[in-house]
Amino acid sequence: MELPLIVHYRSGEKEEITGYASDIIMFEDRFNISFSKAAQDLRVTWLMYLGYAPMFAAKKTALSFEDWSLTVSEVKTATPKK
Repeated sequence: MELPLIVHYRSGEKEEITGYASDIIMFEDRFNISFSKAAQDLRVTWLMYLGYAPMFAAKKTALSFEDWSLTVSEVKTATPKK
């Protein structure tokens, strides 16, 4: 399972990342909701966490989710690369 995302930072930079099953597991554990149910009524906090989890797993940030979210303007889903 892959979830392509684009993280837009407040600095104007952006980064394309891919979330994997392990990131979705982190999401489900943190918010105690299945990914399929969350997708029906997606909250901004949830989308931000889906951007954070793969960044944290790849060691691209050592910040807590709360601190990292202060550096981000938005997270958007991306078109899968073929």
